Amino acid sequence: MSGNQETSSESNNSAAAPHAAEITSDTEEASFYIVSKKKFLLLFITTFGIYGVYWFYRQWKAVKEQEGSNISPIPRAIFSVYFATSLAERIENHLKRNDIAYAWTPGLVVAVFISTTIISSSLSGYS
Repeated sequence: MSGNQETSSESNNSAAAPHAAEITSDTEEASFYIVSKKKFLLLFITTFGIYGVYWFYRQWKAVKEQEGSNISPIPRAIFSVYFATSLAERIENHLKRNDIAYAWTPGLVVAVFISTTIISSSLSGYS
């Protein structure tokens, strides 16, 4: 067997994240935590939302590394509804700064996230 042979089945895995070369540039210090939409939704639903907290933690950890700031990723992940707008703006700025084309609307993503969080919290009070 050759030592260069890959044994990964990621190329056929629709839940796999895009390859880093597709979304990062050579000039960045750190990249964001990238997962596919399908994988995110599957993990979010099966963990009853806990994966969302982890996902936010990983994003804020990447921001902290990129900016060299003293932000605290854990509280920002736990209280993500209050920090989602700031994270979306930072992701958008990162994409623009690195000339990465990605079709999304940060304001809409944040509005949907906050709305579903509020609705979910309201409905859980009726159980």
